[in-house]
Formats: sequence, structure tokens, C-alpha cells
Amino acid sequence: GPSAKSGKNTDEWPEKAGVVREKWQNHGRAARNGRGRPQKQAKSGTSGPRRYEKNMENGNNIQRLTAEAVRLLKEMVAIPSPSFSEDEVCTHICNWMTARGISHKQVGNNIIAEHIIDPDRPTLMLCAHIDTVAPCEGYTFDPHTPDYADAAEAVARKISGGEISADILKEHGIGNVMPEDIVAGLGSNDDGASAVSMIAAFRYFSDRFFAGAQNDICNLILVLSCEEERSGINGMTGLWSQLKDKVDYAIVGEPTGMKA
Repeated sequence: GPSAKSGKNTDEWPEKAGVVREKWQNHGRAARNGRGRPQKQAKSGTSGPRRYEKNMENGNNIQRLTAEAVRLLKEMVAIPSPSFSEDEVCTHICNWMTARGISHKQVGNNIIAEHIIDPDRPTLMLCAHIDTVAPCEGYTFDPHTPDYADAAEAVARKISGGEISADILKEHGIGNVMPEDIVAGLGSNDDGASAVSMIAAFRYFSDRFFAGAQNDICNLILVLSCEEERSGINGMTGLWSQLKDKVDYAIVGEPTGMKA
């Protein structure tokens, strides 16, 4: 929360909160407060071999971040983390971030990391939640330690039976489904996938800044919140009063219904 599920009035969120639709150069807290100044324009991109080399570096970095995100997601799935019981998964994520040099703070069972490069630039919040619902009786496997070999066979059967389109695999360059191609279990979709994706995006753009791309990056705040599934007061509902004056835009990862 605040979310549609929590029943909270989302009008309480700042008008600008939402998906970023305009370039940061045209906005920023400084301009909003009447003390804006022209922003420096990014230098034109390099050409030739250097551009190719830079694209390769970015591609390799994305692959590395993706692989690490998938491993973290599987580790999170293995830790039961229903709403109000996120202590262990929160500690695990904090230790994981610390090991990778990501400065952050823990507020209850919420995790906040900030990359503020210029107070005159706007700030984008990347948000997802780390809690899950309780496992339902419909699971045909252990929701925290799935057998990925069995999962791969089950997916293959669904593809051969037409329940899953093979085009989805082709889009991702996957031929036969292998155990390493699958992430399954409680929270793997809602909302662990969003959580690790937000962490990866935060790391990617932070790395770009330190690599010299200072001109095309806004301020970032990563928020991994707790108690979302039960609309608890100690999650985003409680955090928002601390964040609302910092955040200009927000991207909230929430895949409920497999539609987002």
C-alpha cells in the first residue's frame, strides 16, 4: 500500500508519482521551487569502435545483473516471508546488498537505498514488496523448494499440449526448456521478480553514473517494502510520510493477475 488492494486513497500520492513520461532535463525539484537553472545537455554519443565497445560493455553488464537477480530470486523464494514475518528475507537481502557494496538502510523490514547525484534533478522511486501471501493448498510441489527438473518437464508438457505458446520461448532464445530456465515457487512472481528487477535497475543506473554517464541519470531511491499483501501499517503506508517530499516519480512493480 497505498494501492488498489489496500483500499487506500491513491489521491494522497503526489500528482507526479507514476511512470516517468518526460525527460528529467525538463523537470526537477529546483525548477518546481522556482529556482531552476538550465541543465547541461548530454554530449553527443561516440561513434565507431568505441560505441560498439561501450554497447558490448552494457550488454555484458545487463547479463551479469540478470544472472545475479535470478539467483537472488531463487534464494528469496526459499525463505518463507508471509506478511508480518519478513525478518529473515529482509536480512538476507540486506546481506546480499552489503556484499555487493550497495549502501542502504533498514527501516523495520523495509529496505531503502538512495543514489542522489544532484538535488536539482528529479527523483525516481523504484518500489516493490518483499512479503508474500501464505501458501495455498493448490501447490503440487513445495512452494519454497521446487524441483526444477519436474518444473521443466511440466512446462514442456504444457507447451506440447498447447497450454503455453512456444513463441514465448522463441522470443527469449530458448529451445528445449531446461531447469535453469525456470524460476518457480511462492513469491517468484508476486512480488519477488519485481523486487530483484528493481534492485538490478538501481545497480545498472548507479554503475552507469560511476562509469561516467552523469548527464542522463536522475536521482534514484530503491524501496523494498514489507506487509504489502496485508496492507500493514509498517510497510509503504508508514514509509510514505518519509519519502513523499523526496519522490517526483515512481515505478511500482506489482504483477498481480499476470497483467503487469
